[in-house]
Amino acid sequence: DFWTGRPHVHIIRHADQAETAHGNEERHRNDFGWIMARIWVPSDHPKGADHLPENQRTFGDYGVYINLAMTLWVWARKGLKSQAQFKDVNRGHLVYGHQIIVDLMEYGSMLHRQLLERSSSHGTSDQVLAAKRDFVLLRSEMAKVSHFGEIRDFLRAAWETLEVSELREVIGESLQVREAETALAESRAIERRNRLLTFAFGLTAIPTIAG
Repeated sequence: DFWTGRPHVHIIRHADQAETAHGNEERHRNDFGWIMARIWVPSDHPKGADHLPENQRTFGDYGVYINLAMTLWVWARKGLKSQAQFKDVNRGHLVYGHQIIVDLMEYGSMLHRQLLERSSSHGTSDQVLAAKRDFVLLRSEMAKVSHFGEIRDFLRAAWETLEVSELREVIGESLQVREAETALAESRAIERRNRLLTFAFGLTAIPTIAG
């Protein structure tokens, strides 16, 4: 249940396409907003812009919008011109690099959901400790996922949108609860073993039973 049917839409060309991403947004805020809301309404409906999040791209070649439901990549004419030298017949030069970043975004979110699901299934203190180590290591690795500042900023914003911070809090709390449960279960097992040993050695103190 990690993948929730979240689409990643790449719009390369569209009607009344502007020279810059800002111009696109000015002209088509309502349409982009309704796409992000994943519903269809007449294009002149005024409330679509309410569903449009902030553009995560700092340059004007294309716009990137993220919410819990999807991601939307919309190219401007400026961006298409800048990428013309890398032209691919199936327009992969405009999609594939971004899709890799999207896959990394999804993977970071999925790993946290996986840790959360497993956090309540650890049976020993050693397993809980190993899970805590993996949890810390994951956060460290995610912080240095790319040498490019813009990609790091995008992923950081995307993971915040996908509520990874909230997942981290729940994982930490779940591991604390599981650590207490495993420690209690192990202490009870040791206590039962000690009682049995005490009883056994007590029996050996009786001569007839010892014989």
